[in-house]
Order: sequence, then C-alpha cells, then structure tokens
Amino acid sequence: MVDVSDNSLAFQQRMRTLRFYRKMSSSTPAVVLYLHDQKELQAEFSGIDSSESKVAVSHLHTDWGIVDKAVVRAGDIANIEYILQQEEGEI
Repeated sequence: MVDVSDNSLAFQQRMRTLRFYRKMSSSTPAVVLYLHDQKELQAEFSGIDSSESKVAVSHLHTDWGIVDKAVVRAGDIANIEYILQQEEGEI
C-alpha cells in the first residue's frame, strides 16, 4: 500500500524538477556535457523532453565544428556542468 505522504513527496519532487528545467530553458545557460566516453562538449541548454531521455541544446561544439541545434541522449551524458544564476529571494 502506498502512503499518501509518499505520493505527496513524489509530487513535490517532480514539480521541483519541472520548475528547474523551465528555469534552465528560459535562461539558456552555457553548459558542459561530460559524456561517458570521456568527451566534453560545450553547448547552450535549450530543453529536455518529458521522459528526461533527450536533452535539446544549441551551439553544440563538436570535433567537426559547431552544430546550431542538436538533441543529445540523456543516457550518453554522465554529468552536466553549468553556472546557476540565482535571482533575488530564490533558495
């Protein structure tokens, strides 16, 4: 049996994640994508799909040049590094 508090916590965590992605996509921060094959790619974060399996980026720097818009599979990403811009009053 699922406890009501577990559902509430899961809902709060999902809403927090969605707010985070909305803020990220509205500010389009510069990110560094660290891939599992030890590659580092620089890009600008554009968004993520609802299943969190594909990350949309722009100005992706690759070995072959700069790609204006691209989609990177989240499973290929080990880590994403970015500078968090906090607004007044945010925690």
